Amino acid sequence: MCSVLKWCWSRLPGGVVTWPVYEAFKIGEKESNQARHAFETFIPIAAESPARKNIVVDFFDLLAAVAAHGKTNGMGGRKVSRLAGWWAFDHSDDGKGFEGGYKSWIAAADATSHLFFAYLRSLSGETDPSLTVIERIPRSLQALLAQTEYPPETPTLLQRTTPRVLMLVDIV
Repeated sequence: MCSVLKWCWSRLPGGVVTWPVYEAFKIGEKESNQARHAFETFIPIAAESPARKNIVVDFFDLLAAVAAHGKTNGMGGRKVSRLAGWWAFDHSDDGKGFEGGYKSWIAAADATSHLFFAYLRSLSGETDPSLTVIERIPRSLQALLAQTEYPPETPTLLQRTTPRVLMLVDIV
């Protein structure tokens, strides 16, 4: 099922979200002083069609479902949201090969992580945590949301330098 979804996502023009949708979301969120419900307010406005809006919302709903079980599947919220950058946006190496492609993915990973946490914020509501109410998101995602700064920054603890091997060949 996941392979079919990834196949479909990779063929959407511009990716699942697209850069214009994300840029419009960022502008709307900034103008609203990072309102808690920015995702559900600005994504429908920014998406060019109701179908695209539904695809974007379902995409982040699926990511949240995977992240909710992060302790058992190894795909925590920060990890899965950054990985999903491959499908959320289109990529280009700008003629710079691996380094250009990697920089493109980094930008997409940061944007997808930002949207993922905006999505969780819009689901969580603004209720007092001491009140006993039926929660809209699982406790694991509530804890993740509470532990993560907003907007999320690139996680420095997950980054380390790795040697890169460059091989030039005459014939492939």
